[in-house]
Amino acid sequence: NKGTLNLEEGASVNHNTAHNGGGIYGNIGKIILNRETVTSNEAEQLGGGIYIDYRGSITIHSGTISNNTAKNMGGGIYSQGGPVTLLGGIISSNDAFASGGGIYCYGGSSNQLNGGSIHGNTARNGAGAVNGGGKMTLDGTRIRNNTADKNGDGFGGGISNSGTLILNNGSIDHN
Repeated sequence: NKGTLNLEEGASVNHNTAHNGGGIYGNIGKIILNRETVTSNEAEQLGGGIYIDYRGSITIHSGTISNNTAKNMGGGIYSQGGPVTLLGGIISSNDAFASGGGIYCYGGSSNQLNGGSIHGNTARNGAGAVNGGGKMTLDGTRIRNNTADKNGDGFGGGISNSGTLILNNGSIDHN
C-alpha cells in the first residue's frame, strides 16, 4: 500500500498468510479501517493481522483484530514505527511467539489507543501490548486477561514498556 487503503463497515480480511503482514501489509501510506474484521491471518515473522512500516500509519475505528498469529512479534498488529491510532474496537485472541500478542509498537512513533479492549492475547513477552521505545497513550482502554508465558519464563502480561506510557481512565487488570 503506497496510497490510502480505506476498508469500510462490513469488510473483512480473513485467512491469509505472508512473511510479514499476514492480513494487511502497509508500506508507504495510510490504512483506515472502519468497523471491519481482520481475523485468522498468519505471518511467518511480524504482524499476523497487520504490519505497518515506519513510513505508513493506521487508524482503526471500532474494528476487531482477532485470532491472528505471528511466529515472531505482533500477533494482531506490528508497527515498525508508523503511528497506530485505535478508536474503540477489540484486539483479542491473537498470538505472537516472541512479543506483542495483541499489538507491538516499535520505534519512536506516537501511538494513541482510545477506548476499546485488548484481551485474551498470548505471547512470551508483552502479551497485551509492547511499547518498544515510542510514546503510547491509553485513554479509556482496558487491557485484561492476556497471558505472557511460553515455557514458564514470560513477562509483561498486560504491557511491556520501554518508552513513554500514559494511562488515562483505563485499566490493566487480570493479566
